[in-house]
Amino acid sequence: MKQLLMSGAALLMAASIASAGDPSGINLSWDDCGTFGASTKNFACDANTGASLTLVGSFTPPANINQFLGIDAQIDITVGTQIPDWWKHGAGFCRGTTGLASSFDFTSGPFTCTDFFGGQALGGFAYEPEYASPNRARFRIQAAIPTGTEGPLTVGTQYYAFKANILKSKTTGGGSCAGCLTEACIVFNSLQLFQPLEANNDPFITTEEDQNWVTYQSLAILDCPANTPTRNRTWGQVKSLYR
Repeated sequence: MKQLLMSGAALLMAASIASAGDPSGINLSWDDCGTFGASTKNFACDANTGASLTLVGSFTPPANINQFLGIDAQIDITVGTQIPDWWKHGAGFCRGTTGLASSFDFTSGPFTCTDFFGGQALGGFAYEPEYASPNRARFRIQAAIPTGTEGPLTVGTQYYAFKANILKSKTTGGGSCAGCLTEACIVFNSLQLFQPLEANNDPFITTEEDQNWVTYQSLAILDCPANTPTRNRTWGQVKSLYR
């Protein structure tokens, strides 16, 4: 699935790793940030419309993020032994290109954590069913603010990173996609923060702060979180992304 990542911050950037002892960390919850959100979500799978199921990613930054521009997040979804059709998003798959969306706009809430973006961030996502194994999907999210609006992040403050909205389309009735009731483990594995090239500091955060994983349709799933190894990347720029 490919989607254009619109960004005013098309800059060369170099990757770095948050050093040991840094206070940084990442969180994933349903509906709000960190411990203010829920760790599990249940859906009766009886409707094709209504409020989406919303994952909220948040983070606490390391020191020396003085010119924050954007993010690159990696989320991994594990479902049983085979990803069912309900979790297959993208052109040519059962759920198509309208069952999943990313958002970076927190101007209408929630308001529990800090919103650095202030409605200015634009971004996109890539979703790949059966990534590395039949029962896994990878969800990549990028966002950036316009060049010239970058600014400092405060150590110890939890910031919103993204919303991932799972829509209810094709859940029930004719043309529906099987597997909505199947339990899933969803893990926010990594977050890279971007600054301008001259900062030479784009930390790659993999440390869990409160909880970097959630469950769907179950309070507990064996072997969840089922982390997938992450890779450190050097990005030439915050640029057009897949969808």
